[in-house]
Amino acid sequence: MTEATHTAHSMTELLRQHYNPDGRAMGHLFMPEIGAPGGRRRADLLVAPISIAGAKANTLIGHEIKVTRSDVMAELADPTKADPWLRYCTRWYLVVADPALIEGLTIPDLWGVMAPPSGRRTRSMTILREAPKLTPDGDMSPALSRLAAYMVGRLEGVVKRAEYDRDGWKQRAERAEQREQEARLNGGGHVSQHTKRINTIVNLVERGKHDYKSKMPYLMPDDVTEQDIAEGILDLARSRSIAREVRREIDGTIREVERALNPFAHVATQLAAVKAKAESIGERQAS
Repeated sequence: MTEATHTAHSMTELLRQHYNPDGRAMGHLFMPEIGAPGGRRRADLLVAPISIAGAKANTLIGHEIKVTRSDVMAELADPTKADPWLRYCTRWYLVVADPALIEGLTIPDLWGVMAPPSGRRTRSMTILREAPKLTPDGDMSPALSRLAAYMVGRLEGVVKRAEYDRDGWKQRAERAEQREQEARLNGGGHVSQHTKRINTIVNLVERGKHDYKSKMPYLMPDDVTEQDIAEGILDLARSRSIAREVRREIDGTIREVERALNPFAHVATQLAAVKAKAESIGERQAS
């Protein structure tokens, strides 16, 4: 016998489309892989219809999904394995990937049987046998508590994913805003070397303003203006230019003295010392 090509995951998706079709308001609470109260047994799927006032009281449909003949036979060998959840359900379905999987097998009277959509059905599951209405026995509070805890856990997961998505979108928005600011500063086109230097200077100043490790007081946004930055750069440039001019003049004077007054070497030595001092002044201005 050829085994069905469906997986447990694909069967669960077919059931979701059956109970909560895309494009329609959610009509059922859909709870896959939920553990039974006080035990290790799990139901593959529980479904609770929703009314305007909320979940319909005492309406709970259980599903056991099987995709191979051997799994079906193992389940039928001990039908009591379904009891931890079946006892709280109003209907119980064995959901098979192919009707052929149950051929020649005896299905418990309390179980209905579902199979994937067939014929003209493209979304609704095929009901091979309608599940009889069951009367839950005993106290429903353990089941209701378990369902509530399950839904709270699912809700917390949704909230965490939403927070993660929010943080991700926030980071993407910040990066996009930064690129937009850079594009505006760069004129939206080719970035010249001059513009790159300006961007580098601005970024260095911004980082320096927020340097908490420095012993200097924290700078507020208005403490350093664009005019301050421009004047500081121009002052530094002028100081360096003056220092270079002084060095050139001293070098020229030294050469003249060496040629005309070679016997007076000590004069040249003194001028060399003056040159070194000028260079030191220029370096201090640059730093």
